[in-house]
This record gives sequence, structure tokens and C-alpha cells, in this order.
Amino acid sequence: MTKINMEQTNGRLSAVVAEFQELDLLFASGSDLDVVEKGYARKLIHAISTGNKVLKCEALKSLGDLYLHKAKMKGQKARNFHRSCALYEELLTSCRSEEEKQVMQHRIRYAEKCTRLAHRHKCTEPENKVSASVALGLAVSAKLQEVKEKTQMKGVAPLIEAYTNLFVQAIMDGHVCLETESLKTLGDLYLEKGRVGRDEAAFTTAAGLYRAALDRCEDSDGRETLEHRIKYAEKVKEKVQKRQGTGKPRNRKACKDERITPLPTSRQAAQEDTDSTYQGHLQKGCKALQTGDLDTAEYNFAAALKDVHDPNSDEHRKEAELLYKLGDVYLKRGIQSRDGGDFTKAAALCNAALVRARAEDREGITQTILEITRLFVKYVLSSDKADIGDAQKHKLVLKKHRDYVEEEIKRIEQLADPYSLDDSDPSLRKVEKKRTKAVKRLCQTIIHQRRTFIAGLVDECMEVMGPHPCKYAMIGLGSQATGLATPYSDLEFAILVEEETDDNVRYFRNLTHYLHLKVINLGETILPAMGIKSLNDFSSDDPLDDWFYDSVTPRGFAFDGAMPHACKTPLGRGTAGELIHTPSEMARVLADDLTLHLKKGYHLASILGNVCLITGEQDLVNAYTDLWTESLEMTQSVYGENTAHRDICVSLNGLGVTLIDSGDPGKAMKYFEQALQMQQSIHGQDTKHSDIADSLQLLGIAWKELGDYIKAISFHEQVLQMRRSIYGEETAHRIILIVVNN
Repeated sequence: MTKINMEQTNGRLSAVVAEFQELDLLFASGSDLDVVEKGYARKLIHAISTGNKVLKCEALKSLGDLYLHKAKMKGQKARNFHRSCALYEELLTSCRSEEEKQVMQHRIRYAEKCTRLAHRHKCTEPENKVSASVALGLAVSAKLQEVKEKTQMKGVAPLIEAYTNLFVQAIMDGHVCLETESLKTLGDLYLEKGRVGRDEAAFTTAAGLYRAALDRCEDSDGRETLEHRIKYAEKVKEKVQKRQGTGKPRNRKACKDERITPLPTSRQAAQEDTDSTYQGHLQKGCKALQTGDLDTAEYNFAAALKDVHDPNSDEHRKEAELLYKLGDVYLKRGIQSRDGGDFTKAAALCNAALVRARAEDREGITQTILEITRLFVKYVLSSDKADIGDAQKHKLVLKKHRDYVEEEIKRIEQLADPYSLDDSDPSLRKVEKKRTKAVKRLCQTIIHQRRTFIAGLVDECMEVMGPHPCKYAMIGLGSQATGLATPYSDLEFAILVEEETDDNVRYFRNLTHYLHLKVINLGETILPAMGIKSLNDFSSDDPLDDWFYDSVTPRGFAFDGAMPHACKTPLGRGTAGELIHTPSEMARVLADDLTLHLKKGYHLASILGNVCLITGEQDLVNAYTDLWTESLEMTQSVYGENTAHRDICVSLNGLGVTLIDSGDPGKAMKYFEQALQMQQSIHGQDTKHSDIADSLQLLGIAWKELGDYIKAISFHEQVLQMRRSIYGEETAHRIILIVVNN
């Protein structure tokens, strides 16, 4: 190392030491350890968001030292010891030199010596991958929901602190998925903080947190979402910078009507200015609504809402009033258009107003929500029948299901906890199998509960609409089909019909809108999921047109959202993208999408390729799945029967993964082997390439599912060697760590 490099390194270390000095002194005094812990956690998030590896390492080490101190001084000795070692182990993955690794290994041994406990390394991948994924999905959903409920209505600062603590907890528990979701949520909070306060630093922090989440994310759909958010944060920051100019004071009158202005020096003046523009927009909106000018009314109500929208505030009364008025706009628009989508937007806006309103206003809003359903039946369904649904009864059913799942998770934890056993314990495998079976049963119960609940809602709709005009099948997609659903998962589905006539499609389109109304009235649909353009215009090139952040409405059982790369419902992204088809036409949609979008990571084909029956005719589902299995041949026909192409490899691996999820690893093996041969043909037999490593890793997983651990280990060793040759022998990379765990 040169003298200059040494001086730079010493300078960085000195800066880090200075930054931690106050917390370290407080730690050394032994008082206010909770304050110290929160301080170290904030430093860790700051380090991650800025990409400061030295600061990150120091924060992890300090947190590890803190938990070791707790293990030596307080109760819960074993728990705090394992937390300490987990943080040291996380730090170990960031060590570059052998010397640094030895220091951290020595620290773990020191912790063992101090406490006379043995460190249990992070558990290897569970025997049943599907059950493990579901268990983790349930845990992540429960944790995020728990944090949101505890901090709801308290502003952004408590939310940031809560999700920061959740992130540290995820590191200590080895939950990469929870780490990713925590960072993503923190990024969302800082993004909103930047938009509200015109704070450039908050935008930078948000983008940094999204990048950190992207590094941890193993799901292609999630990765594309994060990439979109990074670009979005950067665009918003750039837009704010342009509108603020050089930061020089500007004439208030000249910029009075601009959407974003520099923050005034006087908070009182700013409030007066906001109140003035809010009242102006509100009056214009009310006048336009009275004259029937719905577009002008919507524009002004949305502008007034933007004036008072503040996620940091505990006061949402003004928001409630404006959301209710926007709901009135969409209700009147729906009566004119007879479009079910306008009624569902009206219902979502009124439900959002309901959770923000004062107690004395809620009864009136509740009656309006009932009126929206009545008018939907009258104007869209052209029926004079009364809706037979009961939203309160439906909410109680959902709560009962969730309470049951929560109790079952606790029971499983007590019944079979492999994490309480040492890796060398002979009963470990038996306990893992017992836990796997229990989780499987719980997953099946959740899927059955959801299917029964949805089918009941559909029956209520048809009671009012009249009998279905042809044979149909409502098919579950996504987590409902793979068995990975939680009690809070979105509803993703499509509809198969025997005959695709205009009348039949119209019936099932209206059925979907009616079902959507019932789901919205459960009160768990956030407004951005509705794609209301005056609040969240996802199609606009201006990122400031997507501005409404819904941190108040509970998020739970809802239709798949209208955000980019969502819309996996029969309504799709409009009539051109509807998912109401015959089995053969749906298979054609699948084949077209497969050949066009496989290389992008997210594609409709990955969703439509795995389905289950919710309600309707199983025969239609069977016909569709038979056609779907031919999708590979369709892809091959595009490129030629014997042509090696990356799209074909991706579809082969995708089919294999689906078969493993369905419990058929033997058949999956054939697809993985074909994909491997094709990858080697494309890249070269002896080439070290990540695509080849992916296929080898999938083969290892398949052999593991078949119970041949010797062959599984052999494949994972090949993957490990290949990954190291790709990323570097001494590089600490999360993908390498995943392979080691396998």
C-alpha cells in the first residue's frame, strides 16, 4: 500500500471513529444501552444508504459488541449471544483480506469463551424449499404488518426507527427476504420525506437503500420493481433540483401556482400560503362539481389534496374531506359512463376517507360506500336487486383466518424448533421434517381458506347478477397457485370461459368489477393500487405525477394493483390486456408473452404458467394446463427445434422450478439437464458463466429434493467454484454466501 493510500485509509478510519465517539462513550458508561443500540442501528442504515463500507463494518461490529455485552451482563444470555455472533458473521462476509476475516473469527471465539456457549452458524437451506419459502413469506408479512400497526398514525420518524430495528433483527435472524423488504420500505419512507420536504439528501438516501435492497433481492419481479424505484427517486430528485433552480429566493407571487416551491423561511408563512391555495382549489372543485364539470372538479380536489398531503402528520381530517369529494366525482362519473372501474375507484377513495375521518363523520361515509354498491348494481349491472353482501361479516371471517394462522405459527414454533438445536444434534433432521410437515399443512389450510372465502364472494355477486352465461373457471395465479399465499397476499387471478363472445366477456368483466367492489370494501386496498391518474399516474414521464403515498389505509387482502408490472386480474391493463379468454386463447397469450418478454425477468408467462382452480369448472383448467405444457414447443418453434437460445433455457428452467414447487423434482430434473446442455452450447462447454451456474444450482436443488445429498453437494460445489471464478476468489458476494449455505 502506498503512503497516499495509507493516509486516505487512516483518514477514513479517523472520521468513522469520530462519528462513533459519542455513542461509544455512552456505551462504555453502561447507561442508556437502548439509546446506544438505536444509534448504532441508525449509523448502519446511513452506511448502507451511502455505500460506506468502513462505516458499515464499524456499525455491525459495534452492534455485535453491544449484544455480547448484554449476553454477559443481563438475562436472555443465549439469545443475545447468538445475536452478537450473527452480526459478527454478517461482518465476516464483508471482510476482504484474510487478516480481517481472522480478526472476526477471533471475535466469535472470544464471545464463545466469555459466555461459555457454542455459536450455531446460520442454518442451511431447509429440506423443503417450498415450505421454507411459505414460512418465510408468512413471517415477513406478519412482521411488516406488526410494525405498521404499532407505528400507524405516528408520523414518518417512528416508522423509520421501527423499520431500522426490523432490518437489524432480520440480519440477526438471517432473514434475507425480511432485510430486503425492510430496506425497500425505508427507501419508500425517505422518498416520501424528500417529496414532502424538498429534501435532496432524502432522495439520495432512498436511492441508496433501494440499491442495497436490490443487492439482496433474489426475485426477478422484485428486482425490476427496485430498479424502477431507483430510477424514479433519481428522476424526482432531478426534477426538484430544476424547479428549485440555484436555491436563490424567488418572488412568492411569481411562483404561487407552481407545484413545488422553495421552502419559506417562516413556517407560519408557509402554512398560510398552503391554506390559501388549499381553500382556492377546494372552492373551485366544489363549484365545478355543482355544474357537472367532473374533470375540473377532479383536478382541483386533487390539487387541494396535494397541498395538505403530509405523511409526517397525525392529522388527516382535510385529506379525508378531499378524498371523499374525489369519491363523489368518480361516483357521478360512473353513473354517466356505466363503467365499473369508476365505481371501484369511488369506493376505494371513500374507504381511504373513512380511515382518516373524524369519528362523527364515519357513519355518513359508511352509508355512501353502501350507496356506491347499490348504484353499481343499478347502472352497471342494470339490475334492481339489492346487494346481499355484508362487509363487516367478511372482515370478521378474514380476522378469524388470520388469528388462526398466527396461533398455528406459534404452535409450530413450540412443537418443532430446529433453531434451538445444535447442528450436530442427531434429532435435528427429525425436528426439521416435523416442522416442514406442519408448515405444509398450514399452507394448505391458508390456500383452502382463501379459496373458500373468494368463492363465497363470487357466489354473492352471481346471486345479484344472475347465472353465468357459459362454463367458466376462475383460476388463481401467483402465490395462490404456488401455495405460497399468506393471509395478507394480493389476489391475482384470471377467468377461463367456454366461449369468448362479447356478451360472455362483458358478464365476467362486470363480475370482476363487482368482486373488486366487495374486496375494496374490506378496507385493505391502498389508493396507488387503483391507478387514479390525478393521484398516481404511472404512465406519465413526469415522476411528480405519481405523488400520493398512502401510509394510512391498511394494506392487506386486495386485488393485484394497477402499478407497473402488476394488473394480474381479468381486467388487466384495460380491454387490450384483459385476462378473460378461452383456454386456447389464454395459452396463445402465454406463448406470445413467453417469446417476447422472457429475457426481461418479469413476464406474464411466469404468472399464467402456474394456475389453480378457485371456483368453476376443473375441465377448463385441465384444458388450459395441457395447452400450457406445449408452450415450450411453441418457443422452440420460434428459434428452431435444435437451436440453442437463452429464452428456451429460461423457459426450461422455469418449467422445472414449477415442477419442484408442485412436488415433482424427478421430472424437473429433465428440464434442468436440457437447460444446462443448451447453456453450455451457447456459452461454451468449459466457460465460467452465471447462466451455467444457475442451471447447475437448480440441478443441485432437484437432487436435494430427491434425497440424494451426495449428488446435491457435488453440484453445489461446482457452482461455488464457478461463482468464485466469476466474482473473484476473495470477493464476499451474497450469491456466493447463498451457495455456501446450500
